[in-house]
Amino acid sequence: MIKPILSHFDITGTLEKVERFGSGLINETWLVEFDDQGAVRKYILQHVNRSVFRRPDLVMENVATVTEHLQARLRREGVADPASVTPALVRTRDGRSHHVDGAGEYWRMFHFIETGEVFDIVRDDGHAYEVGRGLGRFQALVADLPPERLHDTLPGFHHTPRYLSRLDEAVRQDQHGRLAEARAEVEFAHSRRKLAPLLTDPMESGRIPIRVVHNDPKVNNVLIDRQTGKALCMLDLDTVKPGIVHFDFGDCVRSAANPAGEDARDLDNIVFDRARYVALR
Repeated sequence: MIKPILSHFDITGTLEKVERFGSGLINETWLVEFDDQGAVRKYILQHVNRSVFRRPDLVMENVATVTEHLQARLRREGVADPASVTPALVRTRDGRSHHVDGAGEYWRMFHFIETGEVFDIVRDDGHAYEVGRGLGRFQALVADLPPERLHDTLPGFHHTPRYLSRLDEAVRQDQHGRLAEARAEVEFAHSRRKLAPLLTDPMESGRIPIRVVHNDPKVNNVLIDRQTGKALCMLDLDTVKPGIVHFDFGDCVRSAANPAGEDARDLDNIVFDRARYVALR
């Protein structure tokens, strides 16, 4: 299945290896390796999840816009090979940002960043600092990218009042009979419902400016240089769209200030580590 897909992308050489890659839960990802006259070339191939992203065409327009902007900014700063330090698409042979197969599935390729690695759990305060710095660097690089150039591919994402209204409806229906055992959590949310619009109201009224934001700046979306331990770039740009920087900062804190990681099974291990928070901010 993979080899015919690869033939649509503008790459040279002989395919040597294909293997599943990463721990992402949304898109399917492979690391592919080509031998180009003795030089090893590595790429990331991804199958875009249409169940999550209902308009993958718009997602790819956003990804192309943002990656090209990042590369242009880095070139102006003197970076000779931006693809070595930031996500860069491999175009198809007809110049598109992606390939659509006969079943209507979307495929894309990125240059593989050889020097980087990701971690699912923040390792220490120094790592937390780099996660925060990586996000700050990304926001600085896209600060001059007009947000109106991007599509809102996930309407309502990070809109707390909308999520709260869904909770209210779920509580009202109690379809699976779980309300009794979740009563304490429901009361916790209800007692704080006045906090829900603290960001969305000023965003919608224009008091907080709309910018280009990542929207999913968790720990494993910050690529770290394995030699220096410094943040290289932000990964997984599918969620990049217009929003407010407060969403990015809050989500980054949620992920990086929890030393147990997002997939911790023992809920007693999930804490807010103030030292990690101070480091990343």
